[in-house]
Amino acid sequence: MAPRRVVSYVGLAVILALASGCATTDNPKVRIAAAPGGYSASSPGQSDSATPANVSGVWEGTGLTDCTVFQEEPHRCNAVVNVTLTMLQEQERVTGFYRCATGTVMCRRLLQTGVIKAGSMTGRLLRFRVMLDDGESCIFQATPQPDRITGAYICLNGAALMEQGRWDLQRAY
Repeated sequence: MAPRRVVSYVGLAVILALASGCATTDNPKVRIAAAPGGYSASSPGQSDSATPANVSGVWEGTGLTDCTVFQEEPHRCNAVVNVTLTMLQEQERVTGFYRCATGTVMCRRLLQTGVIKAGSMTGRLLRFRVMLDDGESCIFQATPQPDRITGAYICLNGAALMEQGRWDLQRAY
């Protein structure tokens, strides 16, 4: 099977899995069926029924791209970018802004800013979609700690999986 066809099938599977979430609504039902690269968004011993964290504030850290055969840009294998999230949590709803800055590589396609849409904090599970200026989106999932968030993400352009990886942020204020 050709790599492009595999990417199309993967993209279709991701879109079907995300059918309950829409990039243009604030519906918090965005789901990542499995964390990219086999990484769990939860730490051992944590449960979703524990007291939810309040993620309001500014968070700074890094995003690390996984190395996969599906990557549009193979030179981004293990790429590190600096990420800042400004989040506002009102009950379960999470909104805010995304900013990317050069780390070991430039931000993908030089897209440096985005808006958090379809964000939710359900139990201890944080999920949100970042809409980028060119229409691409990235879906993030994690189980936050009081001053640290570590999780997984995937980036999509339509049905195509563009990138996947992990993110690790600490509360700046």
